[in-house]
Amino acid sequence: MRHQFADLRPDRRLDLGGGGGGLSDRRAPGADRRRSADVPVVLLLLGARQCSGASARADFGSSSTLALHRIAPENSSQAGTALDAEEFYDHPDPGCLYVENMNRWVSRTLPGSNNTLAALAPDGFTHSHLPRVPNRYSVRTPVGRAREAASFMPDACADLALQDGQFCFDYQLDLVRDINGAGLIYFAAYFAIFDTALLQWWRSLGRADAQFSRRRVVQQRVGFFGNADPGAKCVITVQNWVNPTGGQEVADMAMHDASTGRLLAVTAIELGGR
Repeated sequence: MRHQFADLRPDRRLDLGGGGGGLSDRRAPGADRRRSADVPVVLLLLGARQCSGASARADFGSSSTLALHRIAPENSSQAGTALDAEEFYDHPDPGCLYVENMNRWVSRTLPGSNNTLAALAPDGFTHSHLPRVPNRYSVRTPVGRAREAASFMPDACADLALQDGQFCFDYQLDLVRDINGAGLIYFAAYFAIFDTALLQWWRSLGRADAQFSRRRVVQQRVGFFGNADPGAKCVITVQNWVNPTGGQEVADMAMHDASTGRLLAVTAIELGGR
């Protein structure tokens, strides 16, 4: 079983069509055009556009693996080229979509319960052959801060001001939509759950559903810090950070187990001008 933390940062949003720690990131880099036989490159269709996908893995210790992914339009200079950390972190290409994901192997400590998971790599899991990621790219610091503060947002932000009031949304985990074959909250379900809360918050501000459908996500980070049993009730809080001089805003959200108060996940969703 894997427990993940994700950070999605799309500097450019492509039309994609129809708890441990980690990071997943949509954004836009640009780098060299080296090719490597050990970096998988695939072709896929996103809507009507043919794209090229490339991935790279890195050693992140005995129980985790860091994976970097890039999706580039087939006519892009990045199509078919290898992906490395320097490109991903330092030279994003505005025409590409990037995803950073850290996986952590976990196991139940109590049979039938998702409330107390422990890091435990499976037999035969090897990682020493993978390249190490320089410390300056490590996700451990932002993950640790987000877990401690139940937020990705700093106490103060130069360009954003925290708005008064906090929106709360109750959510019950759905056995059909939210749970994977291992009986855990599926990591992708956290995104859908937060989007459900985001829509309710959006409506509470008197904004139209049509506006929500057209929203532009500039960046999204999601940290998965815990799990819960099917049917568990959760509370999701939303705070809004706004740039007073522009249309930028960030929905700062945290998801807790309603019965225990355990932190399950946090996200920061940066939205462009509406």
